[in-house]
Amino acid sequence: MVFVGWWLVKRFTVLIALLIVSCAGWWLVRNRRKSIRVAVIILSSPVAVLAGLFLALQLMALGCLSYSSPVYSPDRSQAVRVRTDDEGATGGNSHVELFWNHGLSSKEVYWGGWKSVDVKDLKWENNSTLSLRHDSPMYLCESPLRVKVICVERPSLPVPPSAQ
Repeated sequence: MVFVGWWLVKRFTVLIALLIVSCAGWWLVRNRRKSIRVAVIILSSPVAVLAGLFLALQLMALGCLSYSSPVYSPDRSQAVRVRTDDEGATGGNSHVELFWNHGLSSKEVYWGGWKSVDVKDLKWENNSTLSLRHDSPMYLCESPLRVKVICVERPSLPVPPSAQ
């Protein structure tokens, strides 16, 4: 199964398209009147600079992502894996992504705080039910049409009286 992060492909495609459109604008007006050239350069330069900056930031942020090994459904037609992004001092997030169609289709089924879910917390009950144990906070837990996702919060450890 091939695991494609379509959210990332979408971001890179949009940013590269903005760069191409800006550069094409510069190239198309190179022999036009000066007033048209100046207008196009004034409009497309900030777009190109911002797209290039965001593209560079996306490339640098790829190092902050980590992926777990996949957990396959009993019939091996679907899989889930945990994506964790470490955002440094601000914390981070954990996402659970559901893949089907040989990994070419995906849907985010869980989003929570950093390290709130781990691969050992994912369990397929059957081919259409996924059980997921998590720590709080949880921002999103949804079931796509093909799989029912059951999100259960892990019980927190009691605070010993000496620590209060």
